[in-house]
Amino acid sequence: MGVKLRLVVDPAFAGDGGASGDAIGSLYSWLAQDTELHLDRNTLSAVSAAGRGEMGSIADLINMVVSDTAAIGGLILSFCAWRDSRVKPPPMRLEVDRVELSLNGAPPEILAKLAAALAEQPEPGSAAVQPPADPDS
Repeated sequence: MGVKLRLVVDPAFAGDGGASGDAIGSLYSWLAQDTELHLDRNTLSAVSAAGRGEMGSIADLINMVVSDTAAIGGLILSFCAWRDSRVKPPPMRLEVDRVELSLNGAPPEILAKLAAALAEQPEPGSAAVQPPADPDS
């Protein structure tokens, strides 16, 4: 099945005269060429959060699906290598479901562990989520 992820440029950086679109384009190319990543290449896409034809339609996020939670570590390491190659990388975050993780300045090892932990969280209401025990029983 895979884990759905989004890499998003911070909206405050989006008014930068096109630099966020350049950054997303560069990161997209970087990830697409990384042969060691376990990405579903058919799901890798750079899109605009504003939508087609709307103002601000420069790409500001990348959607992707990784094969499993272990692959998230490789994605983070690849992202950090890209980030370190930039003179002024844009502030970015990783989104897994509705949870966001800032990718700004943290060491790759910490980011990889946090991202994998986020992806392993069970869905609300699933059988893996157990209600607290009743202390009166």
